[in-house]
Amino acid sequence: MRTAVFHWCATGGSLHVAKYLAKALKSKLYSFLDCDDIIDISHLLPLHLRPFKHKRAFDYLCWSSIDIAELGNYDFIITSGHTTRAIVTPPDVIHVHYLHHPPKSLYFYNSKSLFAELFRVWDRSIDKNVDNYFCNSPITRYNLQKYYKRDGVVLYPPIETSKYKFKEYSDFYLHIGRIDKEKMVNVAVNACLKAKRKLILIGTKGNDKATYKHLIKLTKASPYVEYLGDVSESEKYKLLSECKAVLYPSVNEDFGLVVAESLASGKPIIVSNSGFPQYVVKQKSCGVVAEPNQISFVNAIHKLESIQWNHNKLISMSKEYDYKVFKVRLLYWLKKWYNENSLYSSAR
Repeated sequence: MRTAVFHWCATGGSLHVAKYLAKALKSKLYSFLDCDDIIDISHLLPLHLRPFKHKRAFDYLCWSSIDIAELGNYDFIITSGHTTRAIVTPPDVIHVHYLHHPPKSLYFYNSKSLFAELFRVWDRSIDKNVDNYFCNSPITRYNLQKYYKRDGVVLYPPIETSKYKFKEYSDFYLHIGRIDKEKMVNVAVNACLKAKRKLILIGTKGNDKATYKHLIKLTKASPYVEYLGDVSESEKYKLLSECKAVLYPSVNEDFGLVVAESLASGKPIIVSNSGFPQYVVKQKSCGVVAEPNQISFVNAIHKLESIQWNHNKLISMSKEYDYKVFKVRLLYWLKKWYNENSLYSSAR
């Protein structure tokens, strides 16, 4: 099957998934981003849209203007990032979308402005371009059914579990993620300061500027907080292998790749009682669920430290998120949908 992957202008977890989709299918990865492993197709945009290729409000227009025939002949395209659903494919090309989440600014925050309502209409109108959906978690599948009246197949974002190792339960906690407001980084920081536990944080600067500035000051002034910023993959694996546990106070997470990484490293995790991570922790008994505030996380730290954790058991829980499982499920469903496309299957 000839496939191509198209990803919107976002990094982080969604780009992680897009790269693994391309790897599993041995296909090209197209985007308006200019970075490694990605083919920048900005030159295919009409001249009047090129200055706006990184502006979310113009994303639908940009992607709807892409003619995939200029890139080759494909049986499938897989799109990643909700605005890429605007791509219109020829009748004999199957359009599969990997849904990370519906646009939260349109559906989750109850915006009643005329601008938001117009974008909701636009967003729903492009749903007809998609033949089949993958969803990153049962929560996203539920939201797909709720907002688009469509169903999808859950395909968890992958990690290569063999790259993660357990070394020891050291004396520090670890936080992984951008310094964003929804990541609730300040909860992890304040909890460790209150409990007098060492916290190491890794991740890029995000939209929470106040917390970012506070971290810079604390790194210099406090023995309990150390912000390392963006680190290499090898350094991340090392920190995961050595930490006592992972703190993940982020709210409204549709999947939460950090949970899978923590398990693959044999480490328990403390998560907020919000989003998909809480269900993983409750189902697998692989950590502690807490409210996203300082007191609750301090109590969770004490509870976690009272439990004797079996790192081999935790590692075994991560296997369902392994890249090999992801690839098998991905290929199974693509082949199934390919064969079900009766209009063109006989000609192929």
